[in-house]
Amino acid sequence: MTIARLPVCLVRTFSVLALLFALFLVTSAQAPAPAKYDSGTISGLTARNIGSATMGGRIAAIDAVDENGKITVFVGSASGGVWKSINGATTFRPVFDREPAQSIGAVSIDPSNHKIVWVGTGESWTRNSVSIGNGIYKSTDGGENWSNMGLKDSEHIARILVDPKDSKTVYACATGHLWNDNDERGVYKTTDGGTNWKKVLAGANGSTGCAMLATNTQEPKTIYASMWDFRRQGWTFRSGGPGSGCRRPAGRGPSFSPSTSYSRFRSSRWLRGFGGWGAGGADENSQISHGSALPCSAAFPDINIARDRSALLGGQSRQL
Repeated sequence: MTIARLPVCLVRTFSVLALLFALFLVTSAQAPAPAKYDSGTISGLTARNIGSATMGGRIAAIDAVDENGKITVFVGSASGGVWKSINGATTFRPVFDREPAQSIGAVSIDPSNHKIVWVGTGESWTRNSVSIGNGIYKSTDGGENWSNMGLKDSEHIARILVDPKDSKTVYACATGHLWNDNDERGVYKTTDGGTNWKKVLAGANGSTGCAMLATNTQEPKTIYASMWDFRRQGWTFRSGGPGSGCRRPAGRGPSFSPSTSYSRFRSSRWLRGFGGWGAGGADENSQISHGSALPCSAAFPDINIARDRSALLGGQSRQL
């Protein structure tokens, strides 16, 4: 009798298949136990933010400075605190997480000392899901540590202007409460770096606050303020009213007076219909108010708004 011999490799293959089949029979015969799921199962997990799809995804303010080619950026989120980048916005890290308020309305870097950074809390958008703040903050070490410098009842600060020639002189644009009248609203000024604040422009009534401030670095004493009379309620929203208007200082002093185009501004849709978020410069000999014609100029006061003025003023233009 001749006995057939199978190749060694084929024998090994059959052996592995037989072993796998045996393991399959054993595991399939044992039914898995039901998974235990109670509070203890997830007790070690913590909640975490998974991205900008949350309410903190709205960016409310931004300021940046270029020092010898190194760009530092500060970004304020509507409900996500302040973030800092030291590599031109390539990466960011949070620098405001230890503070009790996380809603940001304004961020301003001191133009003469970049280590000093000002933050106004309370987003400036008066939406029905709005987040509030607790005043104005100051950092003297580039955002590593913060101190609350007051205006705690303003709830919303839309703009901060720092005098480019005097770090201790700062203006704050306080929008004020959305749902009720309050006193701490309007334009505030400090001349001692935030230790004391003086209201230099009050609203005409308890529902009027400051919507925006603008100036020019060449004339820091000339401030344009957009005042907004508004009221939010659960079922409606009133935007505009007798308190709305654009104002600027009378001469070089701290008191404000109606701007050249105040009467026209007051009834314009920018200040009545949409709240007057624009505030910019106006030529003294012109009835054209560039806060309403160019509302975005208020967010960038260092831009020479005279660049588009020649077409508006018949070929004549000059910088503020």
